[in-house]
Amino acid sequence: MKPRIEKKVSKNLSAILGDELGHVWIDDEYEPHFHHGWPGEPLSAKQVRENRQGRVRVNHMPSVGGELDYWGEGQDWRTLYQQACGTFMWDDTIFGEDGPYFPKNTPRINARWCLRKAREYMDCKERQ
Repeated sequence: MKPRIEKKVSKNLSAILGDELGHVWIDDEYEPHFHHGWPGEPLSAKQVRENRQGRVRVNHMPSVGGELDYWGEGQDWRTLYQQACGTFMWDDTIFGEDGPYFPKNTPRINARWCLRKAREYMDCKERQ
């Protein structure tokens, strides 16, 4: 996903969720990671496109995590969109004796799906 779109989705998620998924803070210099192929192998078209998009720098990205833990070591941080997708994807999961089972009709995880799940989550929380 393009960084500027991820920023817009993260802003919408922060307006919907607030601090439900962790303390939301604004990252001043968000730089996406570069994707590199194996040495000597050419990059695929998708990797080339992601590297080109990765050169973009976005300011004021809503993020979660990155605080210091008990021992003073920094924790991993994520954008709010990444955190919400990772959290809400477990809603459709069925846990059995053999471990987690994902239904065959699992929807594609994208920004629209993530925003819909966030609204459903907050509606359920308000009813309780």
